[in-house]
Amino acid sequence: MGRFFKLVEDVNEANAITHSGNFHADEVFAAVILSKVFDRIRLCRTYKIPNDVADDVIIFDIGGGELDHHYKRGEKRAARSNGIPYSAAGLVWKKYGRQIVECFENPDKVWELVDSNLIQGIDAVDNGAMQETSCQTVYDVIDGFNPMWFDAKESDAAFLKAMDVAEQIFDNVLSRAVDLAKIDRKLKVG
Repeated sequence: MGRFFKLVEDVNEANAITHSGNFHADEVFAAVILSKVFDRIRLCRTYKIPNDVADDVIIFDIGGGELDHHYKRGEKRAARSNGIPYSAAGLVWKKYGRQIVECFENPDKVWELVDSNLIQGIDAVDNGAMQETSCQTVYDVIDGFNPMWFDAKESDAAFLKAMDVAEQIFDNVLSRAVDLAKIDRKLKVG
């Protein structure tokens, strides 16, 4: 990761919080996105959000806030116009992703391509909206980093390894989206 990113144990040191334990691709990719937007991310993985968390702390995939897609029974999930519900990755991409792509030519197209070629698939699998398949998805690859037996330290180390792979995947999809957006613009202009 190009910017400062650190896992911290003390929630009071954190400027970003997600749940601890087994992780999924949605919070791993959400962490990658945040690491590309903000200069210094200090992420705490915890089971409990303190009541006195500062307003500028980013809380995702836990806590019921705007970046948490877990809802109580009967509540409607936020979804895209195509019906794919958001997971933490999609919610973080929707809120912060444009800051990553604004420096590129045709940023709206780049944002849309990253969303459709990567983020929507992660969201669909996480929310059970994708057909079962025998093929491994990006979601499955990231999920495979979870240790077989729960150990908080082992889980955090595995989370960081998964983030390294997720960042490589994200960077590749972003790079291809930038190139495709340039081609798309040239075709519309030419």
